[in-house]
Amino acid sequence: MSDSEGAESERIAASRPAVTWDQPIDFTHDIYPILRDRCFDCHSGDYPDSGYRLDVRNELLGFSTGHVFAVPGQSRKSHLVEVLTTKSDSQRMPPEEEPLSEIEVAKIRAWIDQGLKWDDELLPTPKVESDHWAFSQITRPDIPTPAAKPDADAVNSGHPIDAFIVARQKAIGVTPTAPADRRTLVRRLYLDLLGLPPTVAQADAFVNDRSADVYEKLVDKLLLSPHYGERMARYWLDLARWGESQGYQHDIPRPFAWRYRDYVINAFNHDKSYAQFLREQIAGDELQPYSDDAMIATGFLGAARISGNQLDKLQQRTDVMMDIVDNTTSALLGLTMECAQCHNHKFEPLMQRDYYALMAFFANGQLGNYQLRNTADVPAEEIRNWFTDDSYRFYLSEAKKRKVAPSDYPAHTWGFYSPLTGDKDVERLPVVNRSPLPYSPDFLSEKATHVLIRGDAHSPGLRVEPAWPAVFGETPSQLSPTPRQALADWLASPKNPLVARVWVNRLWQSHFGRGLVETPSDFGTHGAPPTHPLLLDWLASELIDNDWSTKHIHRLIVTSATYRQSSVLVAANLELDLDNKTLWRWPQRRMEAEVIRDSILVATGEINRLVGGPSVAPERDEKALRRTIYLSQRRSQLPDVMTMFDAPDGVRSCSRREVSTVALQPLYLLNSPFVVKRAEQLARIVKAEVGDDPMKQIRTVFEHTLGRAPLAEEVRLAKTLLKRSESDNDGDSSADKISPELIRLCHSMLNLNEFVYIP
Repeated sequence: MSDSEGAESERIAASRPAVTWDQPIDFTHDIYPILRDRCFDCHSGDYPDSGYRLDVRNELLGFSTGHVFAVPGQSRKSHLVEVLTTKSDSQRMPPEEEPLSEIEVAKIRAWIDQGLKWDDELLPTPKVESDHWAFSQITRPDIPTPAAKPDADAVNSGHPIDAFIVARQKAIGVTPTAPADRRTLVRRLYLDLLGLPPTVAQADAFVNDRSADVYEKLVDKLLLSPHYGERMARYWLDLARWGESQGYQHDIPRPFAWRYRDYVINAFNHDKSYAQFLREQIAGDELQPYSDDAMIATGFLGAARISGNQLDKLQQRTDVMMDIVDNTTSALLGLTMECAQCHNHKFEPLMQRDYYALMAFFANGQLGNYQLRNTADVPAEEIRNWFTDDSYRFYLSEAKKRKVAPSDYPAHTWGFYSPLTGDKDVERLPVVNRSPLPYSPDFLSEKATHVLIRGDAHSPGLRVEPAWPAVFGETPSQLSPTPRQALADWLASPKNPLVARVWVNRLWQSHFGRGLVETPSDFGTHGAPPTHPLLLDWLASELIDNDWSTKHIHRLIVTSATYRQSSVLVAANLELDLDNKTLWRWPQRRMEAEVIRDSILVATGEINRLVGGPSVAPERDEKALRRTIYLSQRRSQLPDVMTMFDAPDGVRSCSRREVSTVALQPLYLLNSPFVVKRAEQLARIVKAEVGDDPMKQIRTVFEHTLGRAPLAEEVRLAKTLLKRSESDNDGDSSADKISPELIRLCHSMLNLNEFVYIP
């Protein structure tokens, strides 16, 4: 007899009762004492150790976990009886205790066979509720009243943000620092809002303009710059775990995924309502009237990876669906839902059922290449430029196998589409991968979602319909016009307690390096509490009341006195608030990888400021010299500067980049051919502007790199560096000759901490 046959025989034998109970069962007197004394230690309460509850009737029926423990009227098919009667010591319940007596088991059997009657007063079905601050409705708080006698003009400007910040500072006894000087402020604002430093001319124009509203005018100018969208898009692409390849081992390119990057840039540049921004990304294929833009926006869902090595197609599809749920809840709701793939959440008021009910919104759709209607075709020779040589050869070989040629491809995008609920005229094009995810409109249209027991794709439990987590209230029985559009509308509803809070917190973090909630993608019970809860809710209210305008929140933040402070240390404040959580000083922070590279190109005047378009393959980088956001983002082959300076890999949502300090970073800035060439170019610019005068050279290099004049000690050090030694003198004194000393000075300036930090 095989092991499987033996196990089945044991199960059948266990289902035959040795003792039967033929009397009517009274739950309160016959069953409850057994459950209470032998089961509830591990199987009761909101967060049971086992992950399963036996103190709620619905849970015995598999409501939240999908795992059915008891089938009314059929004790022989009930898992509860199996685990009570199995002869396996490791599997029998309760563990490490005496098994239930035959009479107790007989009563359990009879109870199930008699219909699983319950005492709802003794063990009522609990409501899914939470008193955690993040799940409460957003209410607009009053702005604190400033002190009658202000301590400093800088912090009593009448700005609402400053009122909240100062109230907190006064509560613990710290005092804010003085405003930053004008050169520091203009550099900070450019780097913060555009991800690019000001040119010498731009900085001088601000410093020399003495009009009362010069700062506010500069803020408005930068918010209207096309480079603002590029800066903001980088934050969002981190959240969206965007990449231009399939991921996993073979990581085959997605040639048209760049369209989603451009969609995000344009959305921020046009200050698209954040509510509409979410609607298009969650349900763009369903929105009417159809638009290419909305179809491209589904790249948010389409950014999930697909394993070309996964031959189990059910598991392959399940992995993609889980990735979509995990990313959507993390990026938009600030919740960690991954735990609920396999069991009810251990810490949050989230059930496993909630997880798969969210998955049901997306179950009828699939990632892929989808044709656009109002966008011009792309010539085949241009497609060639988006690949490295190796990846293009592989692309051609795979395309040939699948009878696909680049020249046959009309304009399309990488996105997400449901043949059941999406626009009926959307056409799907073939996908290149080692083992593509099969596409069948009939299969997708009929696809139902089940709770997966223990997260196993091959162990479906109860079927679930689309619904948002129960802790947020009841989902309507009719989700119109389609379930996914209803989900998008719910996310963008003023009544949603999380979405606005999460977004304004991310915007705050983009300026100060740390959010009002330090765990920006975890607003749950184990996340950090807000340092300024009233300010957080005030900003969320402002976002909603101003048509979900992202630029409105940016403008509020950067025009506050809190933002315009200097970074000077005050010893007395350090003792009271070492971590600067009350923002008594400006928190300097290192630039992101992209800003470091882009700043180098601004310093040398070589940056290509073209906005949008196909990504640049690595071998074309030196020729194109575009902003880093436009470099090819193949997940396994990110640009060197991104690899060195802690950029995310596009595998999972990144809410806040890590900042490491390792030897490879300065070595990259010292030895990278890209940086060396930029130092040479900067030296040419300096020589062309001021000739061979050492003092003028030093001042010009400082202005191009740090945006300021050098200090006396810096002049002394720079002069030493510019001194030519006899060994360096090769006799060439022509006017066009660039001295190696000047190149070294330029190279040194590009390596300074001050150059790679936002002041």
